[in-house]
Amino acid sequence: SSSGSPDVGPVGAEAESSLELVIDGSAVSAKCMVPNAESLSTQDTAFAGTVETLGDGTATLSVVDWYAGDPRPDTVTVATPAQDLQQLLLAVDFVVGSTYLVSSLDGRVSLCGFTAERSPELQALYEQAFAD
Repeated sequence: SSSGSPDVGPVGAEAESSLELVIDGSAVSAKCMVPNAESLSTQDTAFAGTVETLGDGTATLSVVDWYAGDPRPDTVTVATPAQDLQQLLLAVDFVVGSTYLVSSLDGRVSLCGFTAERSPELQALYEQAFAD
């Protein structure tokens, strides 16, 4: 897959500095728990990112802050959810220019309010969950 922005940043080792995540509703039960730091802390990737581009079923985010994860690239691509999944599982509705807190486990984005537009409440939850 190409980045679509060949003129941004230095070429070389950093050219592959990207992470791809998917939103997969098949592994989620129909009930959502209230987001909490204990559950959030089990995610292997967590970051704050601003949506740079949307298209072809993906959102590309420029990372503002990393809470968890390795490697920690500058950009992350997230496959966007289908409309019915957004409503059913409180999946995030990405908007260009907005900043989101995103967490995932094994490459699958966490739903049910764990991944959402940045708010003071959610940011505090992320800071508590990944306080090490």
